[in-house]
Amino acid sequence: MSIPNCCPCSFAHILNTTVMLIETEEICLARNRIRKRCKVAEKSNEEREVHLKYDWERKKRKVAEETNEERETHLARDQKRKIPEETHEEYEAHLEAEEEV
Repeated sequence: MSIPNCCPCSFAHILNTTVMLIETEEICLARNRIRKRCKVAEKSNEEREVHLKYDWERKKRKVAEETNEERETHLARDQKRKIPEETHEEYEAHLEAEEEV
């Protein structure tokens, strides 16, 4: 193959362009693997979003099914669990009792 009136740098450019256009079987397989991974990642993201939406709806239904009486029972139980804050007088009485012991 002879290229008339061609300097070496333009020949190298033509050669590089030609080599880039020729896909070897390995490059083709590698690209297919990458495409397959991208599809799997997209699918898993979509599945994750579906599961999150389902869980959110299920939780929403569960809260809606709770009656007012159950809600009051939960609130009362939570109130009992809270530690009451000491007033200043109670705190001083507590300190005096500790000093006496």
